[in-house]
Amino acid sequence: LPPAVASVTIAPTSVTGGTNATGTVKLAVAAPGDVIVTLSTSSTLIGSVPATVTVPKGALSATFTVTTKKPAVQTVVTIGANSDGVTTKTGTLTVKP
Repeated sequence: LPPAVASVTIAPTSVTGGTNATGTVKLAVAAPGDVIVTLSTSSTLIGSVPATVTVPKGALSATFTVTTKKPAVQTVVTIGANSDGVTTKTGTLTVKP
């Protein structure tokens, strides 16, 4: 199995809809080869993410863009990341109208 995801962080943690945020996926150990991390979101409408992000061989982390749209009410979007099919780690992003 590839190394598991250790953490997912989103920066900034809160944005106004229409402003992008940057997600960082960190692995438990450096990638022995290219590791494909599957990303998910609790709301594809409010906070969309690419389907996957690749952590290159020898690296510990990779970044991706969270694209947001203006919600009707303040919404907390949960971003999940899984590299080994077992462990999913999550990070959250608050999207304000």
